[in-house]
Amino acid sequence: MGRPPVIPPEKKTRIVLSILAGEVSIAEAARKEKVSEQSIGRWKAEFIEAGKTALTAGRTGPSTREAQLEAEIDDLTRALGEAAVEIRVWKKSAEGRLGPFTDLEVIRRDAGMPTTRFTRLVGIPERTYRRWQAKAKAGHPRKGPWPTPARDRRRQAVVKWAHKYPAWGHRKVWAMTRHDGHRLSQSTVLRVLAAEGLLLKADYQRERRQLAAARKAAFAAPPTGPNMVWQFDFSEYETTTGGTWRVAGVADYWSKYEFGWHWSPTANRYDAIEAVELALAEAEQLLPGGHSLIEYLTDPDTGEIVPITLVTDNGGPFRSFLFESFIGKRPELRHVRTRVKTPGQNGVRERAFGSLKYERLYREQIDDALDLIREAEAFRVEFNEVRPHEHLAWNRPREVHLGLADPAVPNFPEPENLPNS
Repeated sequence: MGRPPVIPPEKKTRIVLSILAGEVSIAEAARKEKVSEQSIGRWKAEFIEAGKTALTAGRTGPSTREAQLEAEIDDLTRALGEAAVEIRVWKKSAEGRLGPFTDLEVIRRDAGMPTTRFTRLVGIPERTYRRWQAKAKAGHPRKGPWPTPARDRRRQAVVKWAHKYPAWGHRKVWAMTRHDGHRLSQSTVLRVLAAEGLLLKADYQRERRQLAAARKAAFAAPPTGPNMVWQFDFSEYETTTGGTWRVAGVADYWSKYEFGWHWSPTANRYDAIEAVELALAEAEQLLPGGHSLIEYLTDPDTGEIVPITLVTDNGGPFRSFLFESFIGKRPELRHVRTRVKTPGQNGVRERAFGSLKYERLYREQIDDALDLIREAEAFRVEFNEVRPHEHLAWNRPREVHLGLADPAVPNFPEPENLPNS
């Protein structure tokens, strides 16, 4: 998967014009376009600064640049008209759903916009909209909209979390709303987000199923508690002006808990050892009663140490003599490498790094290593303590790792309404 698509300048101009006109807020525009509020604010500042530069240029006679600007007035006027139509339709959808058809038709006629272009803007199939037009001309208007009491009661609670975590899908928004004490279904949240224009159009279910199958195949006996299997790997991120940095991180397979990350411009055996030492130190800090990790891993019946299985891929740092020597000196660890060319067997590690990039780093302006480490650490804390995980029955990794929640039982504050049959 690549980076999110770059928004063209014409679309940025329409967004900024709608904000300056007071028709939409920066937060709403950021959510709709799936970018950060900082990016929207930067576009606005650049737009205003460019206008000041043009006004202070002091040109009195016609010039090539002025002729070019005049030639673009029609295009900008058209773009502004389309933005106004989008905003009016967006506000209508916030009332519960697109429609009724008569309202949409009034918006289209007021804008003087052809049906083909209008349907493309509002996201309605042209054949469907023309069928509505034909029914209206024949005296058979489209029925609806129908009452939506379940959505109306919980709309504010759902939208609150969707705005706070714009990279989350409807299931995580549903889980956060359930943790707040609201009883509603995932389909209700899905419909609310669709009506508000806040639904993420992402098809990653096939990839998730493939990763899950590969993860299960990596273990003959899946772990049943924390500190039994850890997964470890490197990832990298290129900053705007500070070069490319590598992160080494260890994750607990059972609880999905992310131990501290080690950032460095390199990804060698020394970085690998540093990351494992960070994980060992934090794992010991999380143990109850001040026990050491060795004491925790010691079988009370046999007195033998049951080591943590550290799973890595076959990268150079993990095949080095120095790294294997380090593992050999730590009785609490046992190193296992996955099969060659099967990164899915390290899926928990790979997926968490993917979430770091697509939920945080790609949505922010990361100029240098300081920005990178700050945003990454904020995400790690959020990942462990705030973000609900579907695989953990919508609990948080820290709660599961500390034994405060069962990864098979939801920990919502009130029971969910279930059908009688």
